[in-house]
Amino acid sequence: MPRGIYMHSQIMVYPNNLTRLYGDGQDATTIKATANYNPVKRRHGRTMLEPAMAGQDRIIVEDICFDHNAQNTTLHADVPTSHTLYLDFVREPYIRRVRVLNTHRYALYISEPYSGTVSDCRIVSGSSAYTQKVGIHVDIPRGIDIINNSIDNSGTNGDDCIA
Repeated sequence: MPRGIYMHSQIMVYPNNLTRLYGDGQDATTIKATANYNPVKRRHGRTMLEPAMAGQDRIIVEDICFDHNAQNTTLHADVPTSHTLYLDFVREPYIRRVRVLNTHRYALYISEPYSGTVSDCRIVSGSSAYTQKVGIHVDIPRGIDIINNSIDNSGTNGDDCIA
C-alpha cells in the first residue's frame, strides 16, 4: 500500500496460504479504524486484521501501521477483548517493521505458531476505557523469534510486554 492514511470500518480478513500485506513504512502507511469502529463481529471481536479461518499457513505483514483508534471507539459488552492484529493458529507469521497504535486489548495476538518472526515493531497502547493492555501475546508457541521490538503500555495494567 502506498504512503497515506487508509480509514476502514470493517475487519480486514485475509485468505489462506501465502499472504503479504505491506506498506511504504511504519511511519508512512497507516490503516486506521474509523471513529465509532463497529464492524460485523467475527470470531474474536472487533479486530482489525484476522485470518478467514483458523489454521492459516503463512502471513507476512511489513512496513505498515495499524491504528485501532481506541480512544474514539467503544468495546461492546459481548466483545471485551478485541485485539488489533489477531493471528489465530497461523503457522508462520512474519511481522516486520509494523507499528500498532491505540489498542483496545492485545496489539498482536498470535496463537500456536510453528515458526516465524516478530521483529522491529513498535507498539504504543494509547488510551481507552480498557485498562489492561498487552503488547505481544503468543499463545502456545511451538517456535517463533520475537526480537528488537518496542512496547509502550504506560498508563495501563498491561502484561505480556514481550519485546
